[in-house]
Amino acid sequence: MKGKWDDALIRIDTREQAPLWPRTDANKATLHTGDYSVSGYESRVAVERKSVSDLLGSLGGRGGVRRKRFESEFQRLGGLERGAVVIEGTISQIYKARRFGRITPAHAIGAMISWAAKYRVPVFFCDDRYIARSVTKTYLRLAWEAFQKEAADSA
Repeated sequence: MKGKWDDALIRIDTREQAPLWPRTDANKATLHTGDYSVSGYESRVAVERKSVSDLLGSLGGRGGVRRKRFESEFQRLGGLERGAVVIEGTISQIYKARRFGRITPAHAIGAMISWAAKYRVPVFFCDDRYIARSVTKTYLRLAWEAFQKEAADSA
């Protein structure tokens, strides 16, 4: 995968509901983990994206099914060399959000902090969608550059 970084290297999961980039056939993929990755490194790096409403919804539901699924996503991200969660919202915006069933904004933030520590997965709270896209792109580019350097050093 030698070459120059290009947005075309970003892979978008086919199940991603609100992609940060326009989805083309070239960058669609069924990712095992996360919503975004880098072509050729899907098993090494991934970013999971959540809007504030997605975040609250991912923690609710009967019997905690969605919560367990989301925590499993954190666990898979933690098993990668580089995994992260990007939230399209600040902690302040989450606190101002409406309660989602039994899930309070404080509960959602507590879960993010707890799982970030438990699985060693950074969580980036972003002001808006534009910043979430920028953070995601930068994270993926830096991972790609590290993988490129690693490959060059071992050659």
